[in-house]
Amino acid sequence: MKDSFGRQILATIIGVLAVGVITSVFSTLFLIMILIAGSGESQVKVLPSSVLRIDLSHPITERTSEEDINLSGLMPSIPFISINAPQSGIGILDAVKAVNAAAFDPNISYIAVTGFCGTTEIAELEELRAALTEFRKSGKPVIAWGESFSQADYYLASVADKVYLAPMSLSAMTGLSSTIMYLKDLLNMVGVNMQLIRHGKYKSAGEQFISNRMSEENEEQQTAMLKSVWKTMEKAICESRNISAAHFNSLVNNLELISTEDFLKHKLIDGALSRIEFEKEICVLSGKENISEVNVIGLKNYIAATNAKQKSAKDKVAILYADGEIYDGKGEDGIYSSNFVKIIREIREDDNIKAVVLRVNSPGGSATAAEQIRNELNLLAAEKPLIASYGCYAASGGYWISAEAQKIFSDRSCLTGSIGVFALIPSWEYTLRKVRVRPATVRTHDHADLMEPSRDLEQVEIEALQRSIEDTYSKFVSIVSNGRNMSRQRVDDLAQGRVWTGSEAKGIKLVDEIGGLSNALDYAVVAADLSNGYNVVSYPRLKTFSESLMEEFLGTASSVKAASDLISDPTQWALNLQRELGNQNRKTYALMPYIYL
Repeated sequence: MKDSFGRQILATIIGVLAVGVITSVFSTLFLIMILIAGSGESQVKVLPSSVLRIDLSHPITERTSEEDINLSGLMPSIPFISINAPQSGIGILDAVKAVNAAAFDPNISYIAVTGFCGTTEIAELEELRAALTEFRKSGKPVIAWGESFSQADYYLASVADKVYLAPMSLSAMTGLSSTIMYLKDLLNMVGVNMQLIRHGKYKSAGEQFISNRMSEENEEQQTAMLKSVWKTMEKAICESRNISAAHFNSLVNNLELISTEDFLKHKLIDGALSRIEFEKEICVLSGKENISEVNVIGLKNYIAATNAKQKSAKDKVAILYADGEIYDGKGEDGIYSSNFVKIIREIREDDNIKAVVLRVNSPGGSATAAEQIRNELNLLAAEKPLIASYGCYAASGGYWISAEAQKIFSDRSCLTGSIGVFALIPSWEYTLRKVRVRPATVRTHDHADLMEPSRDLEQVEIEALQRSIEDTYSKFVSIVSNGRNMSRQRVDDLAQGRVWTGSEAKGIKLVDEIGGLSNALDYAVVAADLSNGYNVVSYPRLKTFSESLMEEFLGTASSVKAASDLISDPTQWALNLQRELGNQNRKTYALMPYIYL
């Protein structure tokens, strides 16, 4: 019995080792193939009478990996209607530039939009829709087909000259909603006291932890935001489909747009077509007998083809992507102050970079980090034009770092503003009592254990933190007042933590223009007088596909080595594991009184 168990353990270990080795070998071979392929010239060519296919199973994102585009022409062709799992995304600027180029490309006959799967954000859809609207002015058509449509999908699809939906689809237009779970009663039940200190009656971040219902102010702003975003979608759809807003909203309210048959009945689509029937429609439009005869070029390949035609130029415009939450220090997957300040300094010191577009897609974060970033951006703006472009979010800290830009462009559906400040401090004092844990604290001063989660804040401590919040809010108001050329009183009236959509923000002068990243780039080119040509460079640099693959390979190799060590010397393996766990336990973690924007 013992021998059998031992053999099973050994077989499992050998199996893990074998899988790791095989994975490593294949990963290495694939990496070598990619690197060899990437060293050659792109083979992408646009044939006459081609259809540009925008397949949204490759979602439109904030940015594209440059290597991903360069290698796209080396990838195998795929069927006209992609039935594969979602692929890597395509940056919105690349997508818009490609659509603009296609309008004047004699080899592109029309655009077909397919692969709707609800994975592209509304801001990117808004910018892509604007580009497709301009494309149609060239006299070339746009057609769209989906197996189903989310509401955002249909918002984009409705721009097309012809919109088709698969039969028996459960697509539905029901309006927009937002649900927030309020946790006060649950936290009370387990004895957790969340202490929220804030300035701004609309600053709702953290509200769900201290209340069991939505505040009137939050309900007011949430309703206004949803109505504003819906207005953007409604206006575009009604204009494209030649339907009145009143009639459209009546259909939505009465749940009369639930199925393909509903969309067809009310003329929101032009036909209920299966995949095969849609491909036949493509053949008719292209004058071909079979879909295999239609010259189809995917968006990623077309971007690679158009990029290959661009001339190199010494002068550059940098696009600095501020994407994610704002944090102190160094890190990945967000905007970390130390990393970001270093990048801004690098851009400022590059004499070939003549202008900068700050693309903000951030809901905010640490006030300390935001202020460091803002200071460095101001140094940059003193030397070269700094233009801001707002994507899905440019709120709180996202607005803090960009409010002083020379010009601010925003998508209509962007959520911006939220000029307010808060701190959220949890206390486990009652929970610890319930489970009979008794913390013992030694301190040199009366409030040395401020923010210690084992106890509630004292009144004097709350008052001290409130002063800090008020100081930070006052600084925020000053920044906006200076950047937007408004009185402090006017900023305070618009602030109070309230979130506005881009459409609303334009009316109250928190942003300058409604437009996307490409519009901001065009403005930066004019501001820097780059009429003789320029190149676009993007920061922070993304990891290339080969780098990501190598990291994966090294991670696999590390796992293989660990398995090998376990077999060859189990005693040493156990000691190494014990040492590593010991190091983990000795790490120091600090709970600090972060103030969030």
